[in-house]
Amino acid sequence: MEEETARGDSYSDHETRLSRLESRLGAVERTATGTETPVADLSDAAELDVRLTAVEESVSDLDDRLSELDAAVQALRGYVGGVRAVNRDVKRRADAALAAVESLERRRAETDVIDELAANVESTTAMRESPPDDDTGEETSAESNEGLAARLRETW
Repeated sequence: MEEETARGDSYSDHETRLSRLESRLGAVERTATGTETPVADLSDAAELDVRLTAVEESVSDLDDRLSELDAAVQALRGYVGGVRAVNRDVKRRADAALAAVESLERRRAETDVIDELAANVESTTAMRESPPDDDTGEETSAESNEGLAARLRETW
């Protein structure tokens, strides 16, 4: 029995040491964590901290990418604005060219009338032609009418 008592004392002594060790370990854990949270639960907090850091880095990367895309959009808007300005300029020039062509077409229609008048003057002159008077050096009526037809064409 003595042996049993010695074993019992040894066992209780062992328990007492274990209890004191657990108590001291708990004190160290509280000091290290600053809370009453057991160290086993801190592994979840560490994983959460790692995930939070990864998310923060991802958000930072996305923010940088968004800034780059915003700059690209602004550049494209500037380019499109320049293209629109060129388009307005081209349209204005095309409208001016069209107006000039239409004006020339109207003038051409008027010139056709002048050409008809000049042709009538020339044909009338050709029918009335008299032999040239070489002795006087004066213009004949045919030459005078041809000059009139040429002046009509120049003026109109």
